[in-house]
This record gives sequence, C-alpha cells and structure tokens, in this order.
Amino acid sequence: MHRDAVTAAGAELVRFAKSCGLIRGEWIAIDGSKFRAVASIDTVRERLALQRYLDRLEKADVELYLKAGPFPFDVNSL
Repeated sequence: MHRDAVTAAGAELVRFAKSCGLIRGEWIAIDGSKFRAVASIDTVRERLALQRYLDRLEKADVELYLKAGPFPFDVNSL
C-alpha cells in the first residue's frame, strides 16, 4: 500500500537508533510476523465476565478476612 513510505520510515528509524547508540554493527534483522487481532464482541464479553468473577472473588476474600476477627499477632509486623 504505502511500501515506499514504510521503507523510508524504517530507514529513518534505523539511522536515529544508530545516532543514539542503540544499534551497533552492520546487520539489522526485523521480524515481519503478522498476527490476527481478536477484538470481537464475544471476547470483550468474556473479558468483562472474567473481571466480574475476579471482583466477586476479591470481595469474598475481604469479607472472609473481616469475619475472621482479631488476629493473635500484629499484622503490621509482617
């Protein structure tokens, strides 16, 4: 699509990195891996459901902690 612009931007990035001392040597390898993004409404719902579940677990932990009453040791000393 914008092959020349992307190539020029990559070359400029390499020049900049070299000038900052981030790159040394003659060879640079760039990984061109492509991954499919997954942002469907179903995955969003799953993440929201998981977050609600984790929130419920956290709330239950706090409630159990509070019900346990006074502790036989100073929790601040831990």
